[in-house]
Amino acid sequence: MKRNFAHPEPLHRLLPMHVSNEARADLHRVPNAVAGLKCLISLGANIPSRWGTPPATLRRAVRILEHNRVFIVARSRIYRTPPHSGAGLMPEFYNAAIFVRTNRAIGELLRLLKSVERMAGRQVRARWSARPLDLDLIDCGGRVMNAGASTRLGGPLVLPHPLMHRRGFVLVPLVEVAPHWRHPVLGTSAEALLRRDPGLGRGIAPVDSAGHSWH
Repeated sequence: MKRNFAHPEPLHRLLPMHVSNEARADLHRVPNAVAGLKCLISLGANIPSRWGTPPATLRRAVRILEHNRVFIVARSRIYRTPPHSGAGLMPEFYNAAIFVRTNRAIGELLRLLKSVERMAGRQVRARWSARPLDLDLIDCGGRVMNAGASTRLGGPLVLPHPLMHRRGFVLVPLVEVAPHWRHPVLGTSAEALLRRDPGLGRGIAPVDSAGHSWH
């Protein structure tokens, strides 16, 4: 039977065996009253922010989201990721993914993510440039929005994220937090997308295999 994020598996089944106990504990902190959107968010950073190192920045961003009605169901480990081949010389990235539930509307959630980026010191720069924080909305409830629209700055929100299926730094953490998720357009899991193009995961490795990188 075809499954997608709009009709997800029971939450306890979304967590694979190798995810840390902390990530599993996140599930039990989600209020039962929150029956809103179920979303996937990709996090990344490769230069220090106002909050410190890239891993420290990712941790701070997640705490801010938690204090703003975004409840964390699961967190991936934090990964080291090589910069894009077209970006030139720059520091490696740190990436992660979170599976959240929120009673915020999609537009409101997007504005919150952009606000947190600015709080960390993010400025509008060229594509593939170094950045203190990047928060991308990958999927929300399996919705398909503005497919085919431009991804340029100021354009409409496109869901699912139009480039996610070609980004190993999104797919590798995504497998951890939502292994049963299916791309709403392609109908394919993140794991299958990685198998289709093994090069997407090349050079991506967890900072700490035990999952302690969030501490």
